[in-house]
Parts: sequence; C-alpha cells; structure tokens
Amino acid sequence: MRSEITIAFVCLAMVFASGRSLAQAPSKPAAVASLPLEEVLRLYRQADRPSHIHAPVAPVSATVDRMELKARLLDAALDIRGTFQVSILNDGAWVRVPLIQLGPGSHLAEVPRLKRGVLLVEEGSLWLLTREQGHYDFDLAWVEDAKVTGETRQAQLKLAPATVARLSVQHDAGLFTLKPGFVSVGAEGAVYYPKAGRLAVGWARSAAAAERSEQAVVAERPQLEPVVRQADISVVATLQGRRIVRAKYELSFAGNQEILCDLPDGLVLRRVHLNGLPVAFEVQEGRVTLQVAPRRAGDETARLELLLDGQGEGFLLSGRKRFVLPSLSWGINQVRVSLHMPRVFNYRWTGGSLAPTSKIAEVQYAHQIPTPGKSLGFRQQLVQGAPDLHLDYTVDLAGHYFDGLNPRPQSIKSVTSTQAATAEPVEGAQVSVRAETQAAVRTSGWEGE
Repeated sequence: MRSEITIAFVCLAMVFASGRSLAQAPSKPAAVASLPLEEVLRLYRQADRPSHIHAPVAPVSATVDRMELKARLLDAALDIRGTFQVSILNDGAWVRVPLIQLGPGSHLAEVPRLKRGVLLVEEGSLWLLTREQGHYDFDLAWVEDAKVTGETRQAQLKLAPATVARLSVQHDAGLFTLKPGFVSVGAEGAVYYPKAGRLAVGWARSAAAAERSEQAVVAERPQLEPVVRQADISVVATLQGRRIVRAKYELSFAGNQEILCDLPDGLVLRRVHLNGLPVAFEVQEGRVTLQVAPRRAGDETARLELLLDGQGEGFLLSGRKRFVLPSLSWGINQVRVSLHMPRVFNYRWTGGSLAPTSKIAEVQYAHQIPTPGKSLGFRQQLVQGAPDLHLDYTVDLAGHYFDGLNPRPQSIKSVTSTQAATAEPVEGAQVSVRAETQAAVRTSGWEGE
C-alpha cells in the first residue's frame, strides 16, 4: 500500500515539473508574409465589402411602350407630333433604343432635353441613349415629306417595334381627300395602325387646293419698325449745380435709319458714340439728327451713346429739382435712370413720368466718370417724348441736434448759375458750397453731435 502511494506522488511531481518547464519554454515566433500594398488594400476592401444579392437581369434591356402620333396634312408633307413612352429594364449598362427611322424627307422640328438620357440621330434613325433604369416620357415633332405624283401624295413612316402605336391624321376635307388605308374616321381624325413597322398615308389635292396653290405668293417681310429696346441713363448732379448725363440706347431697326434727338434746356451735347465709335454731329436749335447703321452687315441692332452736361442752380437747404432727359423720335420700350445726388440731402420723389425703383442696373458707358453721392433709381416703360422726374430735397440732419437756446443768425447766399460760372474750380466750389451748407445748419439751431 505504501509503495503505491509513493508511486502516485512521484507521478504528480513529474507532471508539475513538466508543466513548469513548458511555461518557461520560449514561444515560437508567428508566421510572417510580405505582400504588396495594393494586394493588402484589395484584401481589406474584399473583407469589408457587403455581400449583395444581385437581381436577375431582364432578358430584354428596353421596350417601347407607346407611340401616340398626331399629324396634319399639308400640301406635300405630314406635320407630325408624337408622344413616346419607353421603359428601361436594366440598370448600369448603356442601352440604345430605336424610335423612328429618318429618311431623306424627314425633318426634326422639336427634340426635348432629357434629364436621364439623350436623343441622338445615328445610322439614319432616332435613338434614345441611356443607362438608368426607369420610364421615359417625351414628345417629338417632325415633318415628313410626301412623294408627289400629279395631285396624289404618299408619305410613309418607319417606326420601331412598339407595344402600342397609332397615327391620327387631321385634314381639311375641302382641300384634301384621303386614300384608303385608314382604319376609322372620327372626331380626332383618320386613325392608322402600322403594318410591319410602317405607316402609309395617301391623299389627293382637290381642285380648290390646286387653285389656291397657283395663286399663292410669297409675302414680303414687313419692314421692321425702328424702336429703342432699352435705354439706360446715368445723371450725376453736383452741389454747385453741374449735371452730367450719359445715355445709352439699344436700337432695333433694319437697314440704315435716321434718328432725331431733342436736347433738354441747359444741357449741351458733348459726344456721340455709335457702336462704340465716336461720330460727328451738329446741333441745330436744340436738335441733333444722327444716321445710325447696324453693328455689321445683315444685323438689325445698334448701340447709340450720348454725353451731355450743363450748369444750373446749386442746392439750398431745401427745395425742388426737376430733371428732363433727352427725347428721341423713336419709341422706347423701357428706360432705366440712375440718379447720383449730393449726400448731404434727403430726397423724395414728387412726380414726373419716371417712377422710383429699388433696382439700379450696373451699366458700362463709353465715357467713364465717378458716381459719388446717394444713388436713386427710376424707370418708365413705353416712352414717348422726354422722360422727366421731380425731387424734393431737404438737408440731411442725421447726426445733429437742435440748440434752440443759442441761435446764431447768419445770412446764407445760394450759389447761382452766374456765380458758379465765374467761381473757382470744381473742387473749390464744392468745398465752398459745403461750408455754406454747414453754416446754414448752424444758423438754424442744429448742431453736430
């Protein structure tokens, strides 16, 4: 018994000793392999890629569901408008679907712009090209010439296979007689169905149609009435009373024309530009006659620019200013006026043919000058005569306070046109008038903060 116990202890000691030796034994190094970076990235992408169950591919990539055509008989052609419905069954791959075959007598008139595909003409046919699955609805318009034999006409349409296709033809029974081939005649016209992808329409002219055709003459194009499509005018008014007016007129006419311009009182015409080039002019009794020509041969537009200036009365503490603009012998569809006034006043529109507008267009003129001060916008449509406007102005007292306890009366002299003509240069006159305006403010009891 004692020997058996001894043998058991010896076995246990051997097991513990072997476990300790295994724990102390060094571990084997892990296996290492070198791969290119592209291969490692591919493996990562392949591991992260979710497993998709692809839908089965349709045996047919596309179908033409409907062709609804409506036509009207002309003397020797069919005027056709069609509504097409196409279904694309597969997604991702480019699909080219045939619609109609175009012959030498086929003339496309209207082709829509599609958001998910394009319509193109190739190999003598009109195709729909796309790669997105879904339904496509669009309209087409084209003219199909007819084969003429005496008084008989014959037109053929070649269509792609479609689930539903039909043609409705409307005609004037007093001018044309339909040949057999239609299925029925109703309120919508004669109805035709394709046979082997072809629609054949035959008709004959009546005696009335033939007589009308012989008497038909080509109408001459009516003379284009000269008009000013758009007029843009910029007016700069200074404190000493000077006004600078720049006017740009977009003309529409045919051939060479003559245009008359009446100048407002107090303004002198300085320069005239036609299509960007200076031209000579002569003013007689406040009117100038100008010969205008299009920009280039065959064109029907031109651009006329005028530069005027003049000297008037200066500004008081308050008052009213009237602005009269040049008058043209042609009608003006629309005139836009930008008025640039001294900043020291507040302005209020009180009348005139021009009405205020919040939008002032940025216009480039041939004569470039600065446009300081407050900008006011005005506009008028269908102008005949001289556009005008009235402005009331008062001195801008923003930033001042009233000191009624200590009024300092001083006499303020307004700047007259005679004084302005004999005064110092423009810069000096502006400083003088500004000083007198400030003196007037102090006299009234208002003081600057």
